Amino acid sequence: NYSRGLQRAIAAFSQAGEMARAKEVVSRLKELQPDFNEAYVRTTYPFKEPAVMEAYVASLQNAGAFGLHA
Repeated sequence: NYSRGLQRAIAAFSQAGEMARAKEVVSRLKELQPDFNEAYVRTTYPFKEPAVMEAYVASLQNAGAFGLHA
């Protein structure tokens, strides 16, 4: 029930190609944090390297965390 942990789990499953598991976690995250969006990630995650941020955002997008690939 820790939304930050769920966000990281989505990214990890997505990057590992475990899309079914990533989408399961997306469902739970949307219950806990229905307003979760890309802007939230970009403003609250302190990645120093832009490439790391882009990879993280892409992994969330690919799993449908922002509602783009549901």
